[in-house]
Amino acid sequence: MHNKTSQLQQVISQGDLSLRKNWKNIVHFDIHFDFPYLTLDFLREYTCGVYQIKQSSTYAKAHLYDHDGEF
Repeated sequence: MHNKTSQLQQVISQGDLSLRKNWKNIVHFDIHFDFPYLTLDFLREYTCGVYQIKQSSTYAKAHLYDHDGEF
């Protein structure tokens, strides 16, 4: 297991995830990262309420629009 290089590690090593280099929409990647599915109920419990979840959309939009789609 330790000898194998994961697909994610290869992508990172090649510099393909650098936002400054170029923007790639992860929806169009042919790589499956197997991220866990998190429900809103889990996120509410994890973040101790709904405030952070409600603010996240506004926060993301403000930063994306201020920086031409980049964080």
